[in-house]
Amino acid sequence: TVVGSGSVHTILLNCPVDVVLDADGYLFVTEEKSHRIVAEGPTGWRCIAACSGGGSSQPYQLSVPRKSSFDPDGALYV
Repeated sequence: TVVGSGSVHTILLNCPVDVVLDADGYLFVTEEKSHRIVAEGPTGWRCIAACSGGGSSQPYQLSVPRKSSFDPDGALYV
C-alpha cells in the first residue's frame, strides 16, 4: 500500500483522478476536488501545486485538474 491505511506514509486524498511517475519513480497524484497535485518523495508526501486552495483566479491555483504528465526534460504539465 502506497497511500492510505497500512502504508508507511499516509496522505488524505480527495477524488484522485490521475497518477504519474517521474524519472526517479516517485508518484504524483492529481486531485480533482482538492484542486492540487501531491507528490511522494524520500521523506513522505507533499503538496507541489495549488497548495493554497482551488480556483482559477490566481496563477498558482488549479481548477478541477484532470491529467498530468512529464515531458522528456522532467517538467510537469497539468
